[in-house]
Amino acid sequence: MNRRRFLIGLSAISATSLLCSSGLWAADKTLKIEKIIMSDAEWRERLSEEQFHVLREEGTERPRSSPLNDEKRQGDFICAGCELPLFTSEMKYDRQKAR
Repeated sequence: MNRRRFLIGLSAISATSLLCSSGLWAADKTLKIEKIIMSDAEWRERLSEEQFHVLREEGTERPRSSPLNDEKRQGDFICAGCELPLFTSEMKYDRQKAR
């Protein structure tokens, strides 16, 4: 299993769990997530250079380089590629609290 497939699976599980817990998706409703098919050129238009590298080329960010590391606002984090919810601010790991 490569990193991209793992992250896609994790994202799908997180999105499903978030929708179930928020009441937006009940047992009698179905959530249909369609695969996004775009050329590299279309992805490059949609994503920043760094986002493209991480999401489409299995790259990684430099450690502690993301502006989201210090993000403290309440809300949902969404995928830059598909715009599905990934996790909420309550789920975010806080290294300061863990010490």
